[in-house]
Amino acid sequence: MTMTKIKTKLFCLPYAGGSAAVLYGKWSRMEFDDLEVIPLELSGHGKRVEEPLYTEMHSMIEDLAAKMVEIISSAGSDSSDDSPADSGPTHTLPYAIFGHSMGALLSYELAHHLQAQGHPLPRHLFCSGGMPPHVQLDSTIHLLPERKFKKVAKSLLPPSFFFSSELQDLYLPMLKADVQLMETYQHERTEPMLDCDITVLYGTDDKGVAPEIRNWKQYTTQRYQDHAFPGGHFFVHDYPEEILQVIREALR
Repeated sequence: MTMTKIKTKLFCLPYAGGSAAVLYGKWSRMEFDDLEVIPLELSGHGKRVEEPLYTEMHSMIEDLAAKMVEIISSAGSDSSDDSPADSGPTHTLPYAIFGHSMGALLSYELAHHLQAQGHPLPRHLFCSGGMPPHVQLDSTIHLLPERKFKKVAKSLLPPSFFFSSELQDLYLPMLKADVQLMETYQHERTEPMLDCDITVLYGTDDKGVAPEIRNWKQYTTQRYQDHAFPGGHFFVHDYPEEILQVIREALR
């Protein structure tokens, strides 16, 4: 009987306007004996571009949670290659969640939603480049007329998104919907603390986020740690191997 080691499934969520498959494509192609990277695409983005865009948190979280539960719910087995896939009771595979910027907020809300629905919490929550949930964002950007919104958008997405008018036409509707979701989000201060470890990652030059980072500590009853990386808000593009090393060490 050959025993197969069960890998932790790492669900990865993108920043506003981004595609999980594009942002985490390189990550998902890396081979690890303890980790499987799963880009979690948002409705209306990337490979799901034909699906509706969500502009409020509840619908987005319900959609993403359903995708996750479908993957982590597995028929029980003895973890051997020669056992039937459908033998035994259903159980939950070990998983963790990583999200950058808006993805950090989605990760937090997903963990709360899954906890409320009676699912096991993630082994670890990795919140990257994101404000803590209680920090209220400017609530007017998504209301700007198109010309002014395009101007502001250049500070919200990496420069590569603006190489052509075709890319702008593709990504700006996604970005506007995501910005509306974040700006209309209201943190429920009565929510219980999460009973799972939280690791926060941030860029040292990210002037908006860096001063707030340690306020994430108040959202967990378990271990909290943070890691700084050189660079600004989009440091996540520059250090894939180093970020994944932080993740794997935290999961150990």
